[in-house]
Amino acid sequence: MRNFENKEKIVQVSGGLKIISLMGMLFWGQGIITFLIMWISGAQQPGENGPILEPNSWHFNLILVSVVEFIVWWNFWSFFSRLKSGHLFDPLTVKRLNRAGWWKIGIWIYSIILMCVENKLQRQLQTHVLSDLLDGLFVGVGIVFAAWLLREGQTMEEEQKLTV
Repeated sequence: MRNFENKEKIVQVSGGLKIISLMGMLFWGQGIITFLIMWISGAQQPGENGPILEPNSWHFNLILVSVVEFIVWWNFWSFFSRLKSGHLFDPLTVKRLNRAGWWKIGIWIYSIILMCVENKLQRQLQTHVLSDLLDGLFVGVGIVFAAWLLREGQTMEEEQKLTV
């Protein structure tokens, strides 16, 4: 009885988290469209020292980051959709969560590389950005760890089915 109640709670909470994931997808999708329009139109970044790398290069970086963040949120949406459907320890469900974590780690690596290139070109150090970037690493590793825990739960569930 308790397992059924827990499964029902997971299904209910997953419905709300699925909506939040959809909002994240809409936010980053709107960002992709906006930055793509800005890149095509040739708008330059307003700033104290002019554009970061070259005119329009920051638009491309924002487009790339937005696309990867959209993929992360799409994986979350797929993950919560599968949970809402009752697929708790399904391999595809765990795979969606794992992919979201690895995409998040990938965008962290890209951001670190971009920050290093910008620091070299501008001959200045952006240390305040480093703390934001470490947050992205922590989130990505946490998501991958949660996926690993679910995969272990999946293995335990399969072993229990074999012993019963």
